Amino acid sequence: ESSFDGMDAGDLFLYDTVQPGKKRLTRTSVTRTLVGDPGSTYKYLGLRLFSHPWTDVDKDGNMQSKEQKRVGSTLHKLGYSEKTTSALLAMGRANAYLTERSNTMLKKFVAPNVQ
Repeated sequence: ESSFDGMDAGDLFLYDTVQPGKKRLTRTSVTRTLVGDPGSTYKYLGLRLFSHPWTDVDKDGNMQSKEQKRVGSTLHKLGYSEKTTSALLAMGRANAYLTERSNTMLKKFVAPNVQ
């Protein structure tokens, strides 16, 4: 919950504007955001969304190694606050944990049954 609060504090959740039936522009009733690996995108209603990175990035926008001196420093340089940086990094850690856990479960329970 605190990660969502941190992303909300950083104004990462935005409303979309749609034009149903090619008539008038309307703001959606929900907000959303995209968080992920640097450069990841999502296309929705013809609009391409770019993710807020959940890891530090190098000068080319690629995922940076974990060997840097201060974790989150490049996110600060991109303009994310301390609270928002912490939230983004926490989401990235949660994703890494869940991905590893899923892979372990697949290897343990599914792979032995696949021929």
